[in-house]
Formats: sequence, structure tokens, C-alpha cells
Amino acid sequence: MKTLGLIGGMSFESTLVYYKLINQEIKNRLGGLNSARLLLYSVNFEEIMNIPTIENWDQLGNHISDIALTLEKAGAQVIALGTNTMHKIAPQILKKISVPFVHIIDATGEVIKKENMKNIGLLGTKTTMTEGFYKDHLKEKFDLNVFVPPVIDQNEIQRIIFEELCHGIVKDASRSVLQKAIGDLQLRGCSGIILGCTELPMIVRKNHPTLKIFDTTEIHARACVDCMLKED
Repeated sequence: MKTLGLIGGMSFESTLVYYKLINQEIKNRLGGLNSARLLLYSVNFEEIMNIPTIENWDQLGNHISDIALTLEKAGAQVIALGTNTMHKIAPQILKKISVPFVHIIDATGEVIKKENMKNIGLLGTKTTMTEGFYKDHLKEKFDLNVFVPPVIDQNEIQRIIFEELCHGIVKDASRSVLQKAIGDLQLRGCSGIILGCTELPMIVRKNHPTLKIFDTTEIHARACVDCMLKED
């Protein structure tokens, strides 16, 4: 088993889920008392949010990629970034490290590809929903047509993520907002929905009667274990 270096804390609510899912998956596959060899670097999310990311994503990328290198030097043989939005700076991480990087968008795209779907809805932070690093990646590598909610819904989903879910707060009214957004995307022709924020599984139920819901936290955690157990 390779040692995983996980960059978390964005938010710590989803990082808790990552830790549990990765260890459960290792136990399920290996049995006995097996658990994950894992180094966790949990950032202070407040400090991350105060970096002027809109004006200078390079600054944030340098900071996170330095953390990735720190984990590699500490013995991590695989690196993962436990958040969707920050994969905007994944290219900087890849330039910095020499060990495998488990990319959440690639992992998600591979799972969707196996379902033979073409039109996919994407929910997440405004950065994830509006910028090309996520949608274009899925289009170019997996030939997926990605649809997002209208701006007014994007703003409300952004608020729910940062003002509620990142604080561990789950409200029925906010769940209704997400359900409506999902229903609207289905009406636009989407046969599946990507929960493109690692906090969204806290509020969106995955057992939708007519849509396939893709939980990126769960998908990414399984992909991490795949890489940890892969023989060289």
C-alpha cells in the first residue's frame, strides 16, 4: 500500500468524510484491521479564503503546491487535493511534485463515461460552475456536455455552501433549493448530476428516482484507494 498525502480542510466537514471513506474502502478491499497509510495536511480554510484568489490564483496555486511538495518530502507516494474548486490550480501542483496526483475531475469523468451519458448537470461553487477548468476538462477529455444552473441559482448555491454546509449546517429550505436546481437541469436534458463540491453530499440525497447523482467526494476517495493499492 502506498502512502497517501491528502490536502484537506477546505472545509474540514468534507475532509472528515474523506478520511472515513478512504479508510472504509481500504478495510473493505484488504479486510482484517487494515486502514489507510495517510498523511493529512489540513489547511486553515479562513486563511485560504483570504488569499486574493480572484486577482491572483497563482498565489494560491503556489501555496497549495508547496503543501503538496511538503507531503511528498514527508513520505507521501500519492497526492490528493480534497476539494473540487481548488483543482483550478491542479496544473501548478502537477509541475511541483514527482509522485502521482489523483485528479478529482478525471476520476469523476471516468465514472460518468462508464454510464454512457452525454449531458451532465454540474453543481458546485460559482468558480466550479462558471469557469472553464471543470467544464472544459470534462468536454475535452470525456466528450461531455456540461450544464449549470442560471446565475440566480448559482448565487444561492454558493451561499448555501459557504454560509451553511462549510459550518456543518443543513437546512430543509436549502435542500429544496438544490432539489429545484437539479429538477431544472433534468428538464434541460441532463441524465446525471455532478455534486461538484465536496460539501454537497451533506445535503443532496443520492437516491434520486430518475437521475444518476455523482458524488465527487465518494468517487475521489475510491480513486485515491485505487492509486494507493496499484502495483508499480
